[in-house]
Amino acid sequence: MGRRSRLVYFIRAGAVFSADIDTGATREIATLPRRGGLSTVNAGETLLAGTYIEGASPDSNRNHPVQPQPLDQPPNKGLMMERTLAARLPRALYTVNIKSGEVKVILRSTDWLNHLPDGKTIWDDLQTPRGEVFWLAGYEVATGRRTWYSLLRNEWSIHFNVTPDAQLFCGYGGDPGQVAHAPDGRWIYLFHPELIRNRDGLIDPSSFNPVSFAPRS
Repeated sequence: MGRRSRLVYFIRAGAVFSADIDTGATREIATLPRRGGLSTVNAGETLLAGTYIEGASPDSNRNHPVQPQPLDQPPNKGLMMERTLAARLPRALYTVNIKSGEVKVILRSTDWLNHLPDGKTIWDDLQTPRGEVFWLAGYEVATGRRTWYSLLRNEWSIHFNVTPDAQLFCGYGGDPGQVAHAPDGRWIYLFHPELIRNRDGLIDPSSFNPVSFAPRS
């Protein structure tokens, strides 16, 4: 949904369209790459962004002619994510110019490209070891600076979001069956970060203070 333009962006039959919520008028913007999905629009409403798994098809990149094989459906989401990451499928992060329809690949990787960063900091769920000690870890692309925000077991969240100035984070936790095995984790948290800068240039070990939360059904 475009906040300024009041346009809704949607995918149909392999192409992305816009629709005016006031007039109902629609416009085809671009044909998407095979398996292409879109998950965000930038603040200026000039670009859409998404990811896809590359393969040997007429619309895939000729430098990456690998045809990924379908994975067996695992019994739970955690195992699905582990198998998907281990498969090292060739993935691409791309943008679509809303005005011209230009499709441009901006990053290729065999890692998990899911929720899209702002281009300045990459945030990821870090556990040292897995299922025992929990962090929200940040990597500043331009400088290489690393920040780890400490989380309690119940505060570990399946998804996180952050304000543009990185002064507030939010997340929602999981039930005892998730990787954190949180006994009371099914809450929506609002975190106020307390940043501790490390002068030696290594990782900044910092903490989160949950300032508000609400139950999640």
